[in-house]
Amino acid sequence: MKILLSVIFFIFGLNFSFAQAITHNPKHMQQKFKELEKLKLLEKMDLQEDTAIRFFTRRKNFIKEQQKLLKEKRKIIEQAEDLFKNKSKKLNNYKKMIDQIKNIDEKILRQKNSFINSLNDILSYKQIMKMIVFENKFRREIRKMLIKTRGRKIKLK
Repeated sequence: MKILLSVIFFIFGLNFSFAQAITHNPKHMQQKFKELEKLKLLEKMDLQEDTAIRFFTRRKNFIKEQQKLLKEKRKIIEQAEDLFKNKSKKLNNYKKMIDQIKNIDEKILRQKNSFINSLNDILSYKQIMKMIVFENKFRREIRKMLIKTRGRKIKLK
């Protein structure tokens, strides 16, 4: 019961924080979205406390590794943009960058598959599927919300 009340108060606090975060601090907003995602995911998957701890520990490690790879990919893309600006004719650089990006994308996919497979010992297949569906739906909803918010800011200017 204490946990349920804590979650309810936390969600009400998040709603107020989201309103402020959207207009002020993107980093703060990103953190609030992560907290909301975690709470909603916990709710959807209906996990026991010990299972939830194990799941979120694995998920946190997985996300950290994914972020490293995505940062590496962004760095290569930024290098390519610099080459475009400098109008480089070095085709070898482009091919090398393409190969690096393809390798990173393959690593991302392998890690995702590995993460999902690693959940078999703590979650049921139904819970794993709930997680996959929730993550897709949540990201789609956040994207829609951000587009609407940015649209309003553009109209206000």
